[in-house]
Amino acid sequence: MKHTLLVLLLSAVMTGQSIDFTLGILDRNTAGATITQLFASGNGSIVWSTNDQNDVTNYFSDGQLAGTRPIEFPQDATLIGAVNDRYYFASFESNVSIITEISGADGAVRTLPPQLFTAAISDYTLLDQRLYFIRQVQSSFAQQVHELVAFNPVSETTTVIRSDTYIGTRNQGRQYLATDGALLYFSAAQGAGFGPAAYSPATEMVTLLGEVNAVSPIVYFSRGGQVSINYNKSTFGEANRLLDATSLSAPLPELFPTVPDAAGLIAAWVQVGFDGRVYAVDYSGAVAILLEPAVAADDAYMARGVTKISATEALFVRRTSDTTSAIWRTDGTPDGTRIVTEAPAVVSRIVPFGQVFAIVASQELYLLDPERSVLTPVPVRLAGNPDAEVVVSGERLYFSAIDPVVGEEVHYITVSSTSDGPTAVRNTPSLEVQLYPNPTTGPVNVQLAGNAKLSVTLFNVSGHRLQQLPFAQAVPLDLTAYPPGVYILQLEDTESGARAVRRLVVQR
Repeated sequence: MKHTLLVLLLSAVMTGQSIDFTLGILDRNTAGATITQLFASGNGSIVWSTNDQNDVTNYFSDGQLAGTRPIEFPQDATLIGAVNDRYYFASFESNVSIITEISGADGAVRTLPPQLFTAAISDYTLLDQRLYFIRQVQSSFAQQVHELVAFNPVSETTTVIRSDTYIGTRNQGRQYLATDGALLYFSAAQGAGFGPAAYSPATEMVTLLGEVNAVSPIVYFSRGGQVSINYNKSTFGEANRLLDATSLSAPLPELFPTVPDAAGLIAAWVQVGFDGRVYAVDYSGAVAILLEPAVAADDAYMARGVTKISATEALFVRRTSDTTSAIWRTDGTPDGTRIVTEAPAVVSRIVPFGQVFAIVASQELYLLDPERSVLTPVPVRLAGNPDAEVVVSGERLYFSAIDPVVGEEVHYITVSSTSDGPTAVRNTPSLEVQLYPNPTTGPVNVQLAGNAKLSVTLFNVSGHRLQQLPFAQAVPLDLTAYPPGVYILQLEDTESGARAVRRLVVQR
């Protein structure tokens, strides 16, 4: 089959506005194959794998068909990160660490000499153009010696940052690393046991953050520019705590899961609890504040997809039915937590993409501009393969979708830069409003907290605008002309810009 590059300029209309984008398809003649891995290697280039049940083929692409070619690449490799347009992947063969480097410019592949990574290696983390890892250089029942090592991929030299000796069963087992973008966090011997420490590449200083009473290794999680830790307490149960450059917080309340769906804001750590609701935790006192007081603890749907959108705000998703989801926005306070818009799909995650956000469902993809509360559907059907991620590389969003001719293929989106397009995210106030009856046979009363002057827009459940409805405070809205079904009402205060989005059911 002839290789082609299909580029379509598409503009989908939702609320009278839309996000303009270019949709492209990289056709590599992989009919019948499944895309099993998709990595962003930077500056618009990507690496992916295909499996046709007989063989696995790996590809590199600089975003152009002429620059797309097969490469030799470990099948089970995971992306560590990039240094100077070179991208590093870790894999293991016969319990030996293998580091593969791929050039983001031309896709050239090389394997770094294995002797550079001696002993038992734990997590790899890239920071400040260095590859950091923990290696175990001595191990016995009575004693272990671990080293924090920095590797320079250009000169292929290693530097031991710190060496720690653990006596007996203290901190036995795997070591972990995480970064907040400026500091590297790891475990170090301190006091009678061990605890988290922070290393600054800028000053080459290690700061001990305090011993913890743990009977297991500390696990580090990096979420939205902040780092949290989890470990088994010496008394009973698990502990979750927050880190900063000089200290660690008190243990978080018991309602928090081990692996957080979270984002670190300046004022608070925003996280989904075991009860499925969203909380904010301050870094000093570790006191949890419920951000969704109107959501019951036994709500049928759990919040998910917490994504940091600025230093002070985050987005998250909550299903509202078997076919719809509400996208929320929060600044870490109950008053600053509100619905931005509703998506006609079950959203699984939110991916930051420049000034907009990719809203990913099982087989649907949308673009969200939170500044204007515009949700634009992308006319593709996602492959639905959880191993083929939706990733950002350079100015493009790459994903695996179903092409009607060749099957699964790599697609991409580029958002147009226009004067009326996405701009800096701002804080849009929420509008206090109630609709009744709901469900309705046609008439709908709108109850406001104040005397707002409203603009009311009606959408169907697929996100298509049906009409701008007339509104007067003394006269109900009339949906009698519309067939039974689910509808979305967007109400906006024309003076303050405050908005509310409500789901409405019409029955006969």
